[in-house]
Amino acid sequence: MSFRGVRYHLGYFKDFNEATQARLDGEEMVREFVENYLNTMTEQSDDEKVAKMKQAFEDNIRAKEKSEVDFKRNVCKNKGYAFISPKTIVLGGIQIEEHLLVSGEVQGDIKCSKSLMINGKIEGNVTAEIVYIPNGKVVGSVMAKNIFCSNIREQVLGEVIGNIAPYIRIEKF
Repeated sequence: MSFRGVRYHLGYFKDFNEATQARLDGEEMVREFVENYLNTMTEQSDDEKVAKMKQAFEDNIRAKEKSEVDFKRNVCKNKGYAFISPKTIVLGGIQIEEHLLVSGEVQGDIKCSKSLMINGKIEGNVTAEIVYIPNGKVVGSVMAKNIFCSNIREQVLGEVIGNIAPYIRIEKF
């Protein structure tokens, strides 16, 4: 089930009625959230709404910057990594033997023998030893030994439209 760009896994069910009930329960949670959100928003002035939206945007930018610094410092140990910068579009696949940080866009498959951080957009399948998806988007499948995320509750702050395989643990980055 998807809500506000985040996918929520409701479980696997052998029984159709159990699956239907899980979906209904998920929809009820979303409905309650939307009602609370709308009530909060209607109580605020337009200036407060704009200030909140601006703050959320700035928080997102800071989170992206922090995740990239942490990746370079902790994962790459400030050594060899490749970087696809924002507003850069790569047409075609990438195969790399180093760490890779994608802040731009890749239209093709990526095969990375080390760690891959996605803060941009990938339209293709991803294969890597370790994948970090703090704010990016993958339109394709992700195959890795581990996936690390910024927020364990929401699992992936970015968005994966496709499969995540094999069934692995998703940990906090």
